[in-house]
Amino acid sequence: MKPKVSVIVPVFNAEATIRRCIDSILNQFLKEIEVILVDDGSDDNSGKICDSYAANDARVRVIHKVNEGCSAARNDGISAAKGQYLGFIDSDDYIEVNMYSEMYEAAKSRDLDVVEAGFRRIFDDGVKISFPSPEASAPNVTNKIIRKDLVDMYDIRFPVPSHMGEDLAFSAKVDMVSKRRGAVKLAAYNYILTNESVSYSLEKRFDIFDSIDDILNFQNKVPITHVIDISNIIYVHGFDLPLMMLTASPDRSIYLSRLVKTIFRYRRYLGLKHKVLVIRYSAQRFVEFNSPGVYRFVKFAKGLFKVDSLR
Repeated sequence: MKPKVSVIVPVFNAEATIRRCIDSILNQFLKEIEVILVDDGSDDNSGKICDSYAANDARVRVIHKVNEGCSAARNDGISAAKGQYLGFIDSDDYIEVNMYSEMYEAAKSRDLDVVEAGFRRIFDDGVKISFPSPEASAPNVTNKIIRKDLVDMYDIRFPVPSHMGEDLAFSAKVDMVSKRRGAVKLAAYNYILTNESVSYSLEKRFDIFDSIDDILNFQNKVPITHVIDISNIIYVHGFDLPLMMLTASPDRSIYLSRLVKTIFRYRRYLGLKHKVLVIRYSAQRFVEFNSPGVYRFVKFAKGLFKVDSLR
């Protein structure tokens, strides 16, 4: 019988966490699933652990491959998947037992192409719960199920090589061609965020523009069902998030100039509001980084006269 959901897990040197991840999938209330474990050239015991699960549960399949990164591993999983819907889980995370049953029921009863659930973001010092926004789809894939024939119809894949924003690119492409999307109010995906996993270098942040290019290329070659806010994607992921990281960098002035030059290349895709915000916050950071005395005075004047021109 055709699986209802194919769950794809890229695995690389995850021997410490992979059992918890796999167990959380196999223990789902929804039993008609297949689990595709893609061993991405691990040099620890991850591959053997995956093989042991496949030997004991017919729903588990293992793909062993040379290391090419998370995106390529997920793409191999998509090609091998036989389910009606696709799900993705990272090997260091785990899910609640009712995640796929709730999402699959919503998908079938409401004829949805995409269904997403909420997150439990687990930090070293606590847990933060978030639910999907009714206005916009999250730039993640791990909290969703996506109709497989939609992915196949438009040949949607993760950008290779792997880089920051691969989830964003895949999700945006799915959003552009999906007709019906929905959500369940269930915080079911446990996203493990250690201090190490949430720290990205500024250099790595610039990889997001490869994902933005991937989105734009897809947008130009397929018929679009749903228009996404590309201006907001470029502003938030290509400018605002990197800008937040600049303050702690000793090379912040150099990176600021590089960021502004890079954003300038995408000016035709930015709406007026986002162009104004880019100019506003670029100017603020330039003054802050290059003339700290002037910046302190401007902050003082802002408070004194309650001028709301600066953040």
